[in-house]
Amino acid sequence: MSEVATTENLKVFNDLLNEFSGKYQSLMGGGDSDMEGKYIYGICDPQKDQSTLCRYDIQSKKLECLPDIPKDASVIHISGHTFISGGRSSSKDLKEYIEEYAVLYPKASMKHAKEDHTIQIISKNVFATVGGFSGGTLKCCEEYLVAEDKWEELPPLNNSRYTAATVFMDNKMLYAIGGNRDGSNIEVLDYSEKKECKIVNIMFKEVEFDYSPKTLPVSKNEVLILCGNDSTNAGLLNLKGNVIKKYPGLQLKDSYFRNQIYVKDKKGYILGYRGHIHIFDLETKKFTEIEYSSIFPNPRQLPFHILA
Repeated sequence: MSEVATTENLKVFNDLLNEFSGKYQSLMGGGDSDMEGKYIYGICDPQKDQSTLCRYDIQSKKLECLPDIPKDASVIHISGHTFISGGRSSSKDLKEYIEEYAVLYPKASMKHAKEDHTIQIISKNVFATVGGFSGGTLKCCEEYLVAEDKWEELPPLNNSRYTAATVFMDNKMLYAIGGNRDGSNIEVLDYSEKKECKIVNIMFKEVEFDYSPKTLPVSKNEVLILCGNDSTNAGLLNLKGNVIKKYPGLQLKDSYFRNQIYVKDKKGYILGYRGHIHIFDLETKKFTEIEYSSIFPNPRQLPFHILA
């Protein structure tokens, strides 16, 4: 288990950055894919005012606790970097977890304070945040340029929403799906133009995804939607026909909108908020199994650390 970050750790790390800037730049190199290693990063069930950043080892099938992070923050792992953004009290903070030094290192602040927002990878060096909550449900969207450590505004949503799902299709279309409050619909932003978000008229068939859904593209025109909010339901969205129909879902209730879905060897790995690992086979288009942490018998009782 990684050493817990302290003020002394952070000071040492900052000294190293000043003296060996090239070393940090090598750390910033990252990989070429979202699943370049054997780990899945995510957030497990929060207790009190904190959540726990966790790492799941696909090979050993073990879940390891990393540092505590703000409750209602969101996490993204992109090109070898793990970022934690926002959180309780509607923070603008963005921090990177530097595993080599076991510290959460401050990065450029977001333009909008938010919690319960969704993060979507756009490319190996860009991710976007969609919606969120800060005294009310938000319409704001923004993107982060990893290499430049810089935030840029994106066109706002038509409907405010938080705990929504997102998916990036055809290398240019960013979809916002569901979400709480006014999120019972779908919007799309053409990322090649970045002009405006447009409402998509979708036909629904016995599927509700108004809170904490998650998406996984299963073909060029189809997206699996896990309904979330401690639900076992799922829907299959056909973007060509603009139809969502009910689909066989999970075996266990779960919630996962803050966590990524990782794809490796034609399988989608989903770290649930309850500590479960859901695996979706992209060839058979079925959930093949559910795995549990073998380190912590009860995922709800994960140990917590204090970050300086």
